[in-house]
Amino acid sequence: MKKTVKNLITWSPSHLITSQKSAFTLAEVLITLAIIGVVAAMTIPTLIANYQEKQTVTALRKFQTNMTQAYLRATVDHGYAIQWEENNSQTLTSQERCHKMFEKFRPYLKIAKDCGSRSGCFGEGNYKKIDGTETSKSWDYTGVNWYKVILSDGMSVLFFSRGPVFSQLGNTTEHGTFIVDINGKNGPNMMGKDTFTFFLTNNGVVPDGNPSNGYQYKLKDDEGNYIVDDNGEYVTTTDTLLDCNRTKCLQDCEACTAWVIENGNMDYLHCDDLSWNGKRKCSE
Repeated sequence: MKKTVKNLITWSPSHLITSQKSAFTLAEVLITLAIIGVVAAMTIPTLIANYQEKQTVTALRKFQTNMTQAYLRATVDHGYAIQWEENNSQTLTSQERCHKMFEKFRPYLKIAKDCGSRSGCFGEGNYKKIDGTETSKSWDYTGVNWYKVILSDGMSVLFFSRGPVFSQLGNTTEHGTFIVDINGKNGPNMMGKDTFTFFLTNNGVVPDGNPSNGYQYKLKDDEGNYIVDDNGEYVTTTDTLLDCNRTKCLQDCEACTAWVIENGNMDYLHCDDLSWNGKRKCSE
């Protein structure tokens, strides 16, 4: 026992001295913290962006579900959308038609703020597209032709009625349009990032940009002019991703809506080789 105690006494000081020699210096600690800071600065913005994009996917799918349910409930009392529009006289103003369309949805939506044809439900200033240019619909957010509300979950919604003159989008007949800003008046107020477009059809609320709709997009040249063939006909394409391009959108970047809904990501913001018939993620 004495030998063991002696050994412990002999060993302990030596161990303490060794531990003191292996401690980090202040310089080493500072260098380590600096490295951690650099790594954090590089990764945290990406993590935040990924989180925000997932939140956008969730919010957009929620909006479609809620609007579809509201529409189905409205059909019980008013019939399908085609009947709504057929009953809208051409003598009505666009503002009046939009109001009538909204009134059919009102009982089934939780409204936090009703702006009607006034401003106050969408962000001030012009909305942008993901390619950085101004959307042609900027005037609609403060104009009188759309009916505007803020839902209880903070989403801003524009209601637009086509009236008795339906719009044929390939295989889909559009009776109305919804534009939703999922975070209300907060930025970035950008088509394809926080602002998206849906169509009201007889079958429900469908996202803009689904290639199965067969919608024909008119192609433009580098100067923004429509391209025509030798017969004077517009040159068109059904490639909806041309209207969901971070560098240059064919129209208003509204076709991103279907991509988010169907594929559950916003990878069109990060790579340019995605395809409805092939690559659905940048990582593939």
